Parts: sequence; structure tokens; C-alpha cells
Amino acid sequence: TEPVLSGACRNPWQLTHSTGGSSGGAAAAVAAGIVPAAHASDGGGSIRIPAANCGLFGLKPSRGLTTIEGTLAECWSGLSVGHVVSQTVRDSAAFLDLITLTAHDLFANPLLAQQTVGANPSFSDALKQAPPAKLRIALVTTHPTGELIDTEVLAGVRAAGKLLESLGHSVEEQPHPADHSRAASAMSKIIGTHVLQSIQPRLDSLGLSLNEAPVELSTKVMAKGGAKVTASDYVKARDSLRRLELAMHAFHQTVDIIVSPVLSKPPAPLGWLNMNSNDLKDYASKFSQYSGFTAFYNGTGAPSMSVPLHSTSAGLPIGIQMSADWGQDALLLKLAAQLEGAAPWPRRAPL
Repeated sequence: TEPVLSGACRNPWQLTHSTGGSSGGAAAAVAAGIVPAAHASDGGGSIRIPAANCGLFGLKPSRGLTTIEGTLAECWSGLSVGHVVSQTVRDSAAFLDLITLTAHDLFANPLLAQQTVGANPSFSDALKQAPPAKLRIALVTTHPTGELIDTEVLAGVRAAGKLLESLGHSVEEQPHPADHSRAASAMSKIIGTHVLQSIQPRLDSLGLSLNEAPVELSTKVMAKGGAKVTASDYVKARDSLRRLELAMHAFHQTVDIIVSPVLSKPPAPLGWLNMNSNDLKDYASKFSQYSGFTAFYNGTGAPSMSVPLHSTSAGLPIGIQMSADWGQDALLLKLAAQLEGAAPWPRRAPL
């Protein structure tokens, strides 16, 4: 969202701050009131992070429910999925109705699409049903890797817990049940491989080596990492994520929703994360600490959303992440609609 080519995308809530990424331009346009919703994709948090930073609603759908154009329905081996960022839950549900895959999309997971749409012929219609009955909710207030979480972010998560309790849900504070580092390790191998695959044909046509590639430094580092991944490494990475997915499915037999921060800090100032820094260890450390909550759900394929329920003392938005079992997109949308009715958020930034 701060590319060398076109410059930084600015947050409509505070122009000196970042929208987050990677769908930051989409989020800025919606937050500024230019459009009510905009296309976004999420391979590690790129719907939820800009939604959180720009005070929008953003749902990452279950793997297999939607696709990204030109990717044979499996971008980054299914880690990345397409949808929108929007001002309202209603618009998000309407777009999901439009883009949900059907059973003939053989490269995706037609069984998931059939199960989800079969239970809810329309996500928009699901919002017209009664609010969800008493849900069992785990409230996560610790960082997956032990990093510190900003006090205003924690206040937002706990306030969300109180709001959910007031709506009749059962809320219990507990650590996240899974090992996020396993997911991160597996995902880095898969993503690096796909980044390399996406740029290699162009490099070949230009007669350039990877070292000569005219891409930003972080992209080059990911591609170089992908070049070291063997076929065996790739399969093991996918198997590792599959095991985490099954473990989370078992966990969700007793817990319906996991509530956590989207980000460990409020929206960052522009330039705080420098993807072209020569100190990539510093970049990687900052990135992991800042956005350690989102990518796990890309690894497991579970649906996850950012709901704009809080703000800092300076008026910057703080999103609250809520995640469910694979295929429970309608449940998340119904919960989001219930929260939107109980605690409405501003439709656009006060430009």
C-alpha cells in the first residue's frame, strides 16, 4: 500500500497514517465515501487489515467459497481468497451472493460451496433471519507470539466482549488454541513458491535473472525463498496447514467464535513498515508483531472478519477480528449484523 511506483495510499481518517494492505486503495475509497464497497483479496489479512485501519467491515470468506480472477480458483494454493471491503454488513452479504462459486468450479471445493449455499440459499436472506442464538465465544487478549498488544486495542477487544455478553452470548477469555508459528512457516513456503511462479515468466521474457528483477526488495526476498522450496517441502507445508485446519475444526465443536484483535496496534504512520528496507529482519519482526492475528485463518481456510467496533482516543479506527469454523460464513455475517445494529459505526471518515 506504499509502493515505489505510485506512492503511499493515505488513510482517510488521518492522512499521515497507513490504510494497511494490501487492499488499502480499496479501503481508502470506501472509507472516503467514493464507493460503498470495493473488491479486495485476502492472502494473509489483506481484507481485514485495511478494513480495521479504515473503519470498515471486511469478511475473508471460507476457502473454496469465492475465487480471484485468473487463478483457477486457487490463488496461493487456496490461501488467498477474494471478496470486498464495505461500509455495511448488508453490502458484504450481497456481494458474497454474487461471487459465490457453484459446483461446476472444479478447481475450488464444490462441496463446501454446496454445503454453505445449501444451508443459506442467500447470504442476504440469512441477515433477515433471527440473530444468532447464544454463541460460545473465546476472547483472545494475548498475542500469538507473546508480543505486546497496545492498550487501546486491548480495550477494544474487551469492550467487544462486553457487547457480545450484553447481546446474550457466552464469552470466556482464553489464549488462542493453535500454534501460529506452524502456520506461518508453512505459508511462507507456499507463498514464496507462488510469488516466484508469478514473476518468473516475465523475467524469462526479459532475459533477466531473479537478482536483476525490477521488483521491490520484499518481493524479491519472497521469490528467492520460493526458489529454495522443493516439491516435498511444498507438500509438507500443505499437509501441515491441513492438520491445523482439522485441529481448529475440533476446537470449534465447543467454541463457535474466536474474538481477537485484527492488529496489535492502531493504524501505523506512513513509512513505519518499509518493504524496501535493507534491514529485512527489522521489517519481518515489525510485520509479525503488528499483524500476527490474521494470517492463521488463511492457512486453515476458515472465515474471519474485521468489525469496526472501536477507535483510539485520537479517533483512529480499531477493528475487532471474529473467526468461525470453515463454512460458517453466514453465522459470521449474522453476528456482524447483530453487532452493527447494537453499535452502529460511521459510514465514512470525517474528511
